[in-house]
Amino acid sequence: SDILLAGHQPREAIGEILRFVQFLADDDTIIIDRDVAASERATGYRNFALANYMKSFGNLDHEPELALGVYFH
Repeated sequence: SDILLAGHQPREAIGEILRFVQFLADDDTIIIDRDVAASERATGYRNFALANYMKSFGNLDHEPELALGVYFH
């Protein structure tokens, strides 16, 4: 998700991912479940720890919060 943020705001990246999945599935009814995304964020402690660890080694270009926001959606 960090790479997908390149040149995009998080909402734009999420929208492009969603449109791509809808295109591949030929199904415009596919949506992002906001409750699931919120649940993932609320329980994503390891993901936050790993993203910060990766950032500390220079392996994330964006802030972990942004990359994980896209990832959770």
